[in-house]
Amino acid sequence: MRPPPGRAYDRAVARPRLRDDVVDWALALSVAIGAELQQRGCACRNDPEWLSAAVIALATLPIGLRRRQPFLVLAVVGIAALAHVLLGFSNPFLLTFAVLVAMFSVASYGPWALSVLAAVMGALLLPVNFLVDWSNHGRVELSDVPYNYALFGAAWILGDNLRRERDQAQRAIRLRAEGEERSRLAVADERSRIARELHDVVAHTLSVIVLQAGAGRRIAPGQPERAGRVLAAIEALGREALADMRRLVGILRADGEAGGETEPQPSLARLGELADRVRSAGLAVDVRTEGEPRPLPPGVDLSAYRIVQEALTNALRHAGAARADVVVRYGEAGIEVEVMDDGRGPAGNGGGPAGNGAGAAAAGHGLVGMRERVAMFGGELDVGAREGGGFRVWARLPS
Repeated sequence: MRPPPGRAYDRAVARPRLRDDVVDWALALSVAIGAELQQRGCACRNDPEWLSAAVIALATLPIGLRRRQPFLVLAVVGIAALAHVLLGFSNPFLLTFAVLVAMFSVASYGPWALSVLAAVMGALLLPVNFLVDWSNHGRVELSDVPYNYALFGAAWILGDNLRRERDQAQRAIRLRAEGEERSRLAVADERSRIARELHDVVAHTLSVIVLQAGAGRRIAPGQPERAGRVLAAIEALGREALADMRRLVGILRADGEAGGETEPQPSLARLGELADRVRSAGLAVDVRTEGEPRPLPPGVDLSAYRIVQEALTNALRHAGAARADVVVRYGEAGIEVEVMDDGRGPAGNGGGPAGNGAGAAAAGHGLVGMRERVAMFGGELDVGAREGGGFRVWARLPS
């Protein structure tokens, strides 16, 4: 049976920790046995043997916990090693080695402040060890002083460097994970934006195609030439919609996939083409520009175009309007777009609460899309019925 993911993960984490514990306890036992053999093989005081063995064990076996409790291990090992000398026994090198391992472990696995404190305490206690050794033997090798300081200093520096490298590696992993999360969120935002784009393209183009197809069907028996022009317009609309769909689907393709052809991004510069399509569907559209046209940020330009497109689509599909006026105003602080029609509003009741039909639901979704676009840039949106009849959509986007 395949283990649950969580249990497998726990085992993957536990294996390195168990392996480290086995290595540490093996090291502790080896140092303890070696120190005991050193003590028994020297021509120095060995009695009572049980006391010497007990202190040696206390000064070496805690190394098995050096990764889990490094500061406590250093304190116990250091005090036991000093006690071994204070009791009149010799100081085997492996006891010094045990203290070096404990010092290295504090610098590598303990908090930095505690590792610094341990280094200071070690530097202060080394002279005490020399004084005790002098009192026992009547002399001290002066060369042992710099030698021991160099040993303990090297152990602390090595451990501190390993800790820094480990921290840097963990920081790099964390930064990489944060970067991947930001990328994932950016992709999700982009896909949401593309979903709105797909809705705008499909809703507008299909609305015009459906209306033109209906008109063509009605006039085909008596006006075949005019019906042919309507079919040509439907074909052109279908090609443009297909190009927009290819562009958007191309963005959604995974990296490395072959990309399709891309078309220019819709913008206010193409409002004339939009107006022509809507006129061909039966809604008279007048487009007027106020102020000095200027290049706009791509996102603002696209959003302004889509707001006008959605407003005209609603007027064409739901409002029963015969005419619509589009005004684009370029100001110092931003751009305004205004679409006014003479219909009854997208809900079919002068802009009040939407009904429960499919057309009202589609119009409501379009208005939500307008609000999202405006909110994305911190702009303003005003949608509602006009005095004297008709419907008005006004939006301001900072640029």
